[in-house]
Amino acid sequence: MISGATSGFGAATAELLAQKGWNLLLTGRRSERLAVQAEACEAHGATVWFESWDMRDKEATERGVAALMAQAGIGAEGGLDALVNNAGLAVGKGPFDQGLDDDW
Repeated sequence: MISGATSGFGAATAELLAQKGWNLLLTGRRSERLAVQAEACEAHGATVWFESWDMRDKEATERGVAALMAQAGIGAEGGLDALVNNAGLAVGKGPFDQGLDDDW
């Protein structure tokens, strides 16, 4: 799963993994750009599932992740090989696991 997959590091990571044969779950705020990115990855032979939402909205994120996992047939017990948490900016400067939702 790659968040922020519509540009920059997220888009480059998605294309690289697609070229290496990974199946991808992509997220981003801009649905049109996300569809274009998914199509580019599919051109490399990847199977791609994608959903658009604003990661700053916790409830939307929970719904979006659940929808992506269901589309890809991944259950709560696992099956996700990697997470590239690339969306947005983190303003907190402390340890990641001590950050607050508002820091995102």
